[in-house]
Order: sequence, then structure tokens, then C-alpha cells
Amino acid sequence: MKRVILYIVLGALVVAGLVAAFRPLRQRAGQVATYLRVMSGDTGDVMSSANYQRFASRREAVLAMKAALLDVARVESLAVANSGRPVTTFRSIPTRSPCGSCCGAIDGSPPPPAVASTAR
Repeated sequence: MKRVILYIVLGALVVAGLVAAFRPLRQRAGQVATYLRVMSGDTGDVMSSANYQRFASRREAVLAMKAALLDVARVESLAVANSGRPVTTFRSIPTRSPCGSCCGAIDGSPPPPAVASTAR
């Protein structure tokens, strides 16, 4: 009999604990559902939304860069077509090696002749 009473009391405590915990959880779930409805709701016209306006300058800059890149490609294509030969390397200014004279130009010209030493 003592065990039965103990089980009934423990069961009542568990049920009371669940009821006490259930009310705040239910309120919190209702608040979360409200927040989700607000966040997923229709914002209206996309063109007038804050996000669209916020990134408008970035989109304009990207469009300007794309246009400039297309212009560069167009000019390069015309230069290659006018030259009559394709360009495989893009060097604008032929330069010499860092030491100045020992290795020749980077553009493929031969190095300068070596100076023979006369001292023995």
C-alpha cells in the first residue's frame, strides 16, 4: 500500500511539473509563431523595399564594371584582328631583367654578348 501511495504522489508531482512547464512553453511557441508569420509575410513591392534600395549602388557598380570589361574585350579583339596574328602573351612593355644586362630582355631577344676577361 505504501508503494501505491508513493507512486500516486510521484505521478501527481510529475503531472503538476508538466502543467507548470507547459504554460510558458505554450506562450513562447505562440510568440515564435507570430514572429515567423511577420518575417515570412509579403513585404509588398520589391522595388520599394529597403533591401533593394540598400544594394542598388552595388548593382549599379557591378553593371558599370561589366560594361567596362566588355569594352576592354571589344578593343582587344579589334587590336588582335587588325594585327593579323593572335597574341599569346600579354606584355605591354618589354623590360630587361632586374640585373640590367646579363639575361636579356623578357620579350625573347638574345642576351648581350659576354665580355671576355683579359686578366689571367
